[in-house]
Amino acid sequence: MKEYSLSGIWKYHLNDVEKYRDIQVPSNWYLQGLNYSGKVYYKRMFEISPQKDKDYYLIFKGVDYFCKVKLNGRLIGKHEGYFQEFSFPITDILKDGENLLEVEVDSPREPTDIWPDRKRLIRGIFNHHDTRPGSWDPEYGQDRNTGGIWNDILIRETGKIYIDKNIKISPLLLKDSRARLDINVSLNNNDSPQEIEIKLEISGIGFKEKFKINKKIFLSSGKYHIHLVKTLDKPKLWTTWDRGVPYLYNLKCKILNSAKERLDEESVRFGIREIKIDSKWNWYLNNERFFPRGTNFIPTQWLSEYDSKMISKDIHLLKKANINAVRVHAHINRQEFYDACDEAGIR
Repeated sequence: MKEYSLSGIWKYHLNDVEKYRDIQVPSNWYLQGLNYSGKVYYKRMFEISPQKDKDYYLIFKGVDYFCKVKLNGRLIGKHEGYFQEFSFPITDILKDGENLLEVEVDSPREPTDIWPDRKRLIRGIFNHHDTRPGSWDPEYGQDRNTGGIWNDILIRETGKIYIDKNIKISPLLLKDSRARLDINVSLNNNDSPQEIEIKLEISGIGFKEKFKINKKIFLSSGKYHIHLVKTLDKPKLWTTWDRGVPYLYNLKCKILNSAKERLDEESVRFGIREIKIDSKWNWYLNNERFFPRGTNFIPTQWLSEYDSKMISKDIHLLKKANINAVRVHAHINRQEFYDACDEAGIR
């Protein structure tokens, strides 16, 4: 699987009368000096040489809020939201050579008679806090609009049979100190029905531990869901930084055809842990009493600026403040923040 980034300098204008100007993508447009609510029209030319035996998908990792997407003059899809990743199949629309991508983004200002108690755009928690710097305030709550293509855009090249990126692992601690891993892998087969082999390798990150699962299956055309189970005898458990080591594992999934040729490969990182709360509101982490020292957390309202440097600084400050748990308040954060919390031992 290959990925082609479309991040960089794009062109934009607000209407057909204006000339196109440069804008950085990804970014919330306010951070590019555009203090504006409404529609912004983006475009970018790019070159690619699509392969006949491959499929192609246009991936958006975050757009605020409504968007319409055209490729080479053809409408390929629409989306509504702020935080979700979404994609469109583009195999039959891509040209060998130069292509034109156009994205209309609409981030409107809602009328004051419905803002914020009956607002319709879901940028924050229900009808209260929003992702805007003005929070819930009726007069100023929608100032400094967060609209824009705020996260990465890319083209993903896949084979005719490929792994859906959302491999799901559900750990369960057993009474005998073992751990059961329920592993769900989704495959897409755009080829003819055939036998494939799925290979899973689970390895410790920073410690020596390795487990394997191999299974042959007959794969029908279309979408296919595979459920596998692996029991670990002496698992390394994730815990918070103040209680021990936040051990993490890596799961690598490969699929092979009957000739042992690799069709696709994906990896996902995970920790083995279990949290319970009893009827008296006592907390337990991995069956041991746990005292969460938490805080609400809103690092920035413009998610495009929240880079690895800012995340590292926040993780450092949280641990300096003796925090072992955070509640991401009001709205979803970037995936990179959740990954950093896993590594740092913050729940």
